[in-house]
Amino acid sequence: MLENSFEHSEIRASFRGYCASKVITSLMKYLFLFAYVQYFAYLCSVFLYITIFNSKQLYKGMKVGVVMGSTSDLEVMTPAIETLEQFGIEVDKRVISAHRAPHELMRWAESARERGLSIIIAGAGGAAHLAGVIAGLTSLPVIGVPIRSKTLDGLDSLLSIVQMPAGIPVATVAINGSKNAALLAIAILALQDNALLAQLEDFRKQQTEKVVNTVI
Repeated sequence: MLENSFEHSEIRASFRGYCASKVITSLMKYLFLFAYVQYFAYLCSVFLYITIFNSKQLYKGMKVGVVMGSTSDLEVMTPAIETLEQFGIEVDKRVISAHRAPHELMRWAESARERGLSIIIAGAGGAAHLAGVIAGLTSLPVIGVPIRSKTLDGLDSLLSIVQMPAGIPVATVAINGSKNAALLAIAILALQDNALLAQLEDFRKQQTEKVVNTVI
């Protein structure tokens, strides 16, 4: 009887040990799975932060100067500012007159590259010398925006900007065409940034689809 009781005790002890090892093994598996899920969730959150919430930081090193000759030009130049910001590009906005503040304009233009600007968009009306003067003071690309005037309906602004002498180029868009000036600046910057290029191509694709899908 004592031997049988001892054998039963050993069996029960072995069974308890077996059950305990199975429980510990299962628990370790669940803990490992939980840790794996937590790590995967962390990676997903980092990816979402970089690609969505922090998308405007993708082009942090890119900066475009948007300058105009008068505060009255802001309404025309706003589409350029909004378009650049839509693409996540930092904008340095200034009002500087080529005629009323020439020395300030000189300081601003000559230090543009040092301040991190890559391209300058300049809008002015009438005797619109702003873009040309800036182009003569910096080797950065300059895009001119002729602003419609009351007297000659913007023709004076257009000719003042587009008729630059050889050697000092200014890329000139349509009268009041500041949005195109921004898109041209983005296209230039996209030559060196594939992510920005993909964003620009997606913008143009959506633009095309909107036209194609228009029902009259």
